[in-house]
This record gives sequence, C-alpha cells and structure tokens, in this order.
Amino acid sequence: MVLEFLSHIHLQEIMILNETQYDLTKASLEHFQDSVTEIAAYEPAIDNLNEQLRRQLHLDAAQSQVAILVAEIAVYEQLKTVQVNKFGD
Repeated sequence: MVLEFLSHIHLQEIMILNETQYDLTKASLEHFQDSVTEIAAYEPAIDNLNEQLRRQLHLDAAQSQVAILVAEIAVYEQLKTVQVNKFGD
C-alpha cells in the first residue's frame, strides 16, 4: 500500500531525514487523526448544503493528510529497519 501511494509522489518531497522530523511527523499525524475524528463527528443541518460540502471538504483534506503522514512514517521506519539490518550483519 505504501509503495503504491509513493508511486505517485517523489520520495524527495516526503522523506523524513532524521529522528526529530520523525517525532514531529508522528505528532502531526496524531493531530490530523484527532481532526478527522472531530470533523466526522460534526453533523451539519440537513438543509444546509454549503455546510455539508464544507464539512466533506475538510474531512477529505484531513484524511488525505493522514494518508501522506502515514506513508512518510512507514518509509522512514522501513529505511531505519534496512539500515539496522545492513549494519547489523
């Protein structure tokens, strides 16, 4: 799944380079996951189409950001594993 997602994005655009960036990315992921939960729980009035569309737009954007951050973290963790295994031999 991660590789399928990454096939559309240049690795240099999303690569986490160090543990500080990794920690910040994980914190951002938690923030966006909380936002998804909060937005999903909000139910605009059924007769307010603009508010319904705005909610869906915000939900889609937050979910998209979650997917990007999950992919970034997965790539970094995979690279760390490869490096540990490479140097552990």
